[in-house]
Amino acid sequence: MSRCNWTSQQLADEQKAGRAVIKTQFGGGATPASVPAKAHKLHAQRATSAMLDGHSFPSRLERDVAESLFLLQKAGVISDLRFQQSVQLGADVKWKCDFSYLQDGRIIYHEAKGFEDGEYRRKRKLFIKYRSEELRISKRGKGNGHYISEIINMPDRQGGIWAK
Repeated sequence: MSRCNWTSQQLADEQKAGRAVIKTQFGGGATPASVPAKAHKLHAQRATSAMLDGHSFPSRLERDVAESLFLLQKAGVISDLRFQQSVQLGADVKWKCDFSYLQDGRIIYHEAKGFEDGEYRRKRKLFIKYRSEELRISKRGKGNGHYISEIINMPDRQGGIWAK
């Protein structure tokens, strides 16, 4: 049987046999409940944060960065922490940045990046071209730590903006 194209008769047979099925919201197909979820193309493992009330993240790195930012918010260093914020890059491109928050009255976008693919590099260039807010990129360090590897559009001491 094909994964998502069961006929209504096949679906009824599976339900009569007592096997669990999952109905999809697209096209009305169904899959057996025992079919595992598709693996992430870069082998990232979903991670859940107990600190953030069971919130699930696409990777352990993103979870770790979120927990660090949450602790900074609790300490009063940053405020208004948000996840998966949409950022307009030019007229027709949107980017979902992992985090955004306020620090010293400025909006800061923060991206947890394990692997830099072509789409990310393209959107990074568009961010530099069209946005004036600061973008921080965190990468995985040795062991379980992470560090900010790059800051884009960081204000200098005279209030100007520089970009890499």
